[in-house]
Amino acid sequence: MKCLVIFFMLFVTLSCKATDTLTTRLINAVYTEIVDPSAKYYYLLNRAINPRFTRFDLEHLPHEMRNYDKSIPFEDFFSSMDSDTVTKDWEGYDFDKAKVVERKDLPKYLEWSQVRILRYYVYKDLKDTAFNKQVATNGDIIVWIEKGMSKKKINLQEEKAIARYNNRPKEEKEYYVFSKPIYSKNREYVMISLDKSYSGCTHVFKLVNGSWKRIFSGPRWIA
Repeated sequence: MKCLVIFFMLFVTLSCKATDTLTTRLINAVYTEIVDPSAKYYYLLNRAINPRFTRFDLEHLPHEMRNYDKSIPFEDFFSSMDSDTVTKDWEGYDFDKAKVVERKDLPKYLEWSQVRILRYYVYKDLKDTAFNKQVATNGDIIVWIEKGMSKKKINLQEEKAIARYNNRPKEEKEYYVFSKPIYSKNREYVMISLDKSYSGCTHVFKLVNGSWKRIFSGPRWIA
């Protein structure tokens, strides 16, 4: 009896590791569908929920999208999502280039943000390293000025500050949200939503000769 219990625990452990390996391989294969391959890294929101694609979305696809591969096991995906609504965390996965972060730690320089706050500080504050660290991470546009500086020179400093802000690395201007991958019963298909800051899409991939190939993309959304 003891041997059977040990065997069962070993089987469950190996099954979980196999699933995790499959998920890691999936993310490392498909993230380039939305992340710029030249990016040195990308911010990935830690929390993952089920894809937003539903039976309703499938039934009401735009006319130009209705000619999809009918072998895609959508009902497998929907049944899995109905029975498993638990949030997944990406922390601990070995994803290529991903910086897994909580929402509060997302980059503050997002391209879609319409708010740009100019904050003015005199040059003497440069000597305070703690102050420098603070203003470098709060997402504001920092304008360094001198006491008695003319309006013309201040305007020039503002232009320089805005240019520095806009020239920040592209990796700091966006973040990504990947849904839980929902696998078909035979593990040959997977549905996953891949979102970038202000837009996204749900995709279906098929495992072909050991590689994930995209075979369907649901309606895209843009904020």
